[in-house]
Amino acid sequence: MLNLPEAKIRVTNPDVGGGFGMKAMDYPETFICAHAAGQLGRPVRWMSGRSEAMASDNSGCDLVSVAELAFDGDYKITGYRVSTLCNLGAYNSQYGQPIQTELFAKVLTGPYDIPTAFLSVKGIYTNTTQVDAFRGAGRPEAIYVLERAIDRAARELGIDGWKLRRKNFIAPDAFPYQTVTGALYDVGDFSNVLTSAERVADRRGFSVRKSNSQANGRLRGLGLCYYIESILGDPSKTAKVLFKPDGTVEIFVGTQSNGQGHETVFAQYLADQTGIPAHLIKVIQGDSDRIAKGGGTGGSRSATAQNNATLAAVTTMIEAFSNYLAEKFSVEPHEISFDDEQFRIAGSNSTPTMLELAEMARTEGRDDLLSHQATAQLNA
Repeated sequence: MLNLPEAKIRVTNPDVGGGFGMKAMDYPETFICAHAAGQLGRPVRWMSGRSEAMASDNSGCDLVSVAELAFDGDYKITGYRVSTLCNLGAYNSQYGQPIQTELFAKVLTGPYDIPTAFLSVKGIYTNTTQVDAFRGAGRPEAIYVLERAIDRAARELGIDGWKLRRKNFIAPDAFPYQTVTGALYDVGDFSNVLTSAERVADRRGFSVRKSNSQANGRLRGLGLCYYIESILGDPSKTAKVLFKPDGTVEIFVGTQSNGQGHETVFAQYLADQTGIPAHLIKVIQGDSDRIAKGGGTGGSRSATAQNNATLAAVTTMIEAFSNYLAEKFSVEPHEISFDDEQFRIAGSNSTPTMLELAEMARTEGRDDLLSHQATAQLNA
């Protein structure tokens, strides 16, 4: 926006608390502040007030959908059709159009084996603020429509809604399963999850609880929504693990904790996979000078994608340290094993940890063993 070379710009993103929804988008003020700072030669700060944000920043979903389900004589779904009118606001925003089209379509058929489906979406520009990704972005709307349609069908067909769902779940032996809209599900046991929910919710005891509530002049209902998610945004993440001279470890992540406690998750996951105590692990995030690439957080992908990248980095660490030990003990690398805490060498009682090996490598000048990086990508 300011015609500056990328190398001249540093972006730091400290702990900002919440950051989902309307904070995730680009707004004019971001660039205006940077321009003003350059012109004035001094820092410029701007803070949006709550009333200002409510009046000007992007809002969430605003749509009306008509859903139709077709069944055969055995209550199996043979077809599903959805027609949607969605508000885009006064003008287009970043994800305004894909939300109720591409993202809605990804989970259009939910956990059900639906052979034929149709989705028609018409976007309408109105006089409201722009519509964009705001907690879920298309996926909750699609699931809401489908689950409401399932419940309506169950009532009209005279069959229990839980039973109707079980009849139409994708069978466990059908995975990997590609939905009619092209989404690939790698694994799932939807009936087992529903059975667990039924047990935990004490569905059998619901009628008694409902009667007790009615006796006290209160209403009690039982609702069910079977939710399935898909990843939004860049599904690839990079993790870099660095062993420091003071015995601590830094992990560099390409995502950003925005109040969800991800920094704790990332540290604990690395600790679980390596045996390095979590309190010795520091998560580095939100600095473009230290982290070359990152996709940020959002779309329910951060912990999943980032931890897969961490796991890939741990794999390279285990391989590198195993080769190092094999050289020192004159054994083959396959004779070295790692049990998530310690390395074990065939024919030896030595059981070094990663921290111990890192210190050993440092004293020997093996800096190549002190930094490990890997990238992982998930099917979106």
